[in-house]
Amino acid sequence: MGMTVRVAFLTFLLMACALPARAAAPTPISMTPYKTTMQNLGTGFALGLPLLATGLTLVRHDRAGSAELLVGTVLSLGTAYALENVVREERPDHSSAHAFPALDTALAASSSSFLLERYGWREGLPAFAASSFVSFALNQARKEHWYDTLASSAISAGYGLIVTKRLKSRYNVRTRLSAAPGGAFASLTFDW
Repeated sequence: MGMTVRVAFLTFLLMACALPARAAAPTPISMTPYKTTMQNLGTGFALGLPLLATGLTLVRHDRAGSAELLVGTVLSLGTAYALENVVREERPDHSSAHAFPALDTALAASSSSFLLERYGWREGLPAFAASSFVSFALNQARKEHWYDTLASSAISAGYGLIVTKRLKSRYNVRTRLSAAPGGAFASLTFDW
């Protein structure tokens, strides 16, 4: 008899956990002009960064870089979109349950990680600042939590590190000139 009560109790607990709670959905928080402006700026930067990265690859005639940008962006957005539909996380403004991870941030961060890995810090550092602004803007507009944007940036940076290779010069020759006591030091290196 004791075993029957335990089984019945465990069955009740499993059913209670399996049934979703039917609480009243909170009403979305109204958008102030500041929040609307921040959301629009964040979305603009998120769309502008991939266009800028694509433009750089076209100007430099870097077909391999264009392919790497496309693959990294598709992987980042695909992963973020899949996670957004699997993980139920409510947005801070209560507008939906698709907050984790942030798609806009994934789009911006994939471009910035590509630019950093492919072309170096001169192009990558301003792109990372713009990507960070996208995260900030979405957080200020109460569309995403800070950890949603951090997760998107980490996913995109990971794919950027995996997919993107550093652009080498046309002939793979590097020169260096340094001052030395009583003269100068010049070096010439060639990468095979």
